[in-house]
Amino acid sequence: MIKSTNIHSSSILIPIAIIPIFSIGCTNKTENNRHDFARQLFERSAVLTKMYIDSLSNASDSTEIQRIALNFNNRITSLNYEFPPDTDLELNEEENDSLIKLNKMFTKMMHVKDSIISHPTVANDSVIINQPEAPNEKDH
Repeated sequence: MIKSTNIHSSSILIPIAIIPIFSIGCTNKTENNRHDFARQLFERSAVLTKMYIDSLSNASDSTEIQRIALNFNNRITSLNYEFPPDTDLELNEEENDSLIKLNKMFTKMMHVKDSIISHPTVANDSVIINQPEAPNEKDH
C-alpha cells in the first residue's frame, strides 16, 4: 500500500512541476505576439507618415496643408485603434526613435511649406458667388 501511495503522489507532482514550465513558454509567446503587433503598428505608422510627408511636399496652398494635416491626424488615430491598447508601449527603442524622427520630419515639412506660401488661405473655400438680385415686382 505504501508503494502505491508514493507512486500516486509522485505522478501528481510531475504534472504540477511541469505547469510553471508551460507558463513560462506561454508568457514568451504572449510577449512575442505583443511585439509582433507593435512591429506591425510601427511599420504601418512609418509608411503612413512617409506618405503624408510626400503629400505635404507637393502641397500647393495652405488649405491643402491643413487638409493633409487633418487627414493625417485622423488616419494615424484610426490606425492606432486597430491594435490592442498599449501596443505602442511594446515598441523597442529603435522603432520608437524612428517614429519620432518621422513625426518631426512631418511637422517640419508642414511648417516649411506653410512659411513658403506667401498668401495663407482659410481652411475652407471662402469665395461666395453673388448672383444679381431679381428685380422687385413692386419697383415696376
